[in-house]
Amino acid sequence: MLLALYAAENPSIHFTALAPGLIDTAMQTYINQLEPLDIYPTLKRLQSARNTPDMPSPEAAAPSLAKAFKQVLSLPSGQYVDVRHL
Repeated sequence: MLLALYAAENPSIHFTALAPGLIDTAMQTYINQLEPLDIYPTLKRLQSARNTPDMPSPEAAAPSLAKAFKQVLSLPSGQYVDVRHL
């Protein structure tokens, strides 16, 4: 909603919130070392996705992100875009 407001108030600027999906970064290394707790179900999902096609390396994810960067410019400003749905 805030992004849509920015887009409406600044029509000369293209705003997009891009969700890149899971990418295996240093943050994931840290997360993978945590003890799984039932109060954080997302933590288990992240840990189980590690070293699978669901969580590619930055190098493997880069081509789809580069393609997404070009595609979002053709969408209306102020949109939320998930790279997995482009």
